Amino acid sequence: MTEQELRTSVYNFAQSCIGLNEYDGSYRKIIDAYNSYQTDVGGPTVTYASPWCAVFVSYVGIALGLTDIIFPTASCPYMVTLYQNVNRWEENDAYVPQMGDIIQYDWDDSGSGDNQGQPDHCGIVGVVDTASNTFTVIEGNNGDSVKLTERTVDQKSIRGYCLPDYASMASEGLEWVAYYTNELGKMTADAMRNNARIIWNYFGALGWSVNAVAGMLGNMQVESSLNPGQTEATFALGDPNAGYGLVQWTPRTKFSDWAGDGWDDPLRCGDLELSRIKYEYDNNLQFGQNPYFPSYTNTWQTFIHSTDSPATLADIWLVQYERPNLSAWEQTRSLRMTYADKWYTYLTNLPAPQPVPKKSKSMPLWMMINPYVRFY
Repeated sequence: MTEQELRTSVYNFAQSCIGLNEYDGSYRKIIDAYNSYQTDVGGPTVTYASPWCAVFVSYVGIALGLTDIIFPTASCPYMVTLYQNVNRWEENDAYVPQMGDIIQYDWDDSGSGDNQGQPDHCGIVGVVDTASNTFTVIEGNNGDSVKLTERTVDQKSIRGYCLPDYASMASEGLEWVAYYTNELGKMTADAMRNNARIIWNYFGALGWSVNAVAGMLGNMQVESSLNPGQTEATFALGDPNAGYGLVQWTPRTKFSDWAGDGWDDPLRCGDLELSRIKYEYDNNLQFGQNPYFPSYTNTWQTFIHSTDSPATLADIWLVQYERPNLSAWEQTRSLRMTYADKWYTYLTNLPAPQPVPKKSKSMPLWMMINPYVRFY
């Protein structure tokens, strides 16, 4: 996405939340998503009785996978501090905001002199009309609801603006977070969300249902924590008998022999693995009948287009793709299904996947899908 497209996606998602309110309890999805994120990263949670304007702004960033630039916090003053720490705080009274900026208010502003008070409310800037010097703002906890309001540049009570660095995200695009390792626990919640977006963008653009992708992701989280460089923990790095990758191809040679040079290359492994899954689908490989579960009779086609529950599809992927025996199935089935439901909630709040470029003779597919990668 370009910077402006990214700003617009933030505004559009915030706009879709207008009307969520305390009276019918619909605002609780905002609190629940925020608390789920904070639980994953070990941060503080809030209650349904807590002020939630900053929680709403954070929720938008969490839902869109933009927590690197929309910093999650329930506190307006602390949000300002976070942006000051990265030189992304603006309090010049003449500043004309842009769509996607985060406005901070100080309701105790006297209107005289430079406002240096503590902010106590915030929102997301929407459409800016430079002719009239006005702009819209979408605010959570405005009269106990998410509401659209209009403000004027340099009006009383504006404390300043937090400026998410959309340009950095637009220029870099999505990058794999990956570790070539046999150690567990290296992937953070943010890293998994990042990789899930790449996976969703790829398979969603190929026509897979969000339910199917969520079911697959629930399995990937158990298999590899969504780390494309993950080697099975009980094996040495490079052991050809080990499981490897997002879905833990076992033995590893099932993937590495197909991928050739680059199967363990930090610049290539993630995209090669997505290509391998597509290759399996195109050639009707891997996904099929499991002799331990004769009642599971899905095909690739029925799976990828299915609108069954994510939990159901996680179980189908486990049985017909991962293909465990009865004992292994019982050990992790419920966890995979739980993860799938969470991934479904996350994916349905993301922008629609971008089309995946077709393979070119002059450029490898892995470069075309995702030319940028971050590897640790």
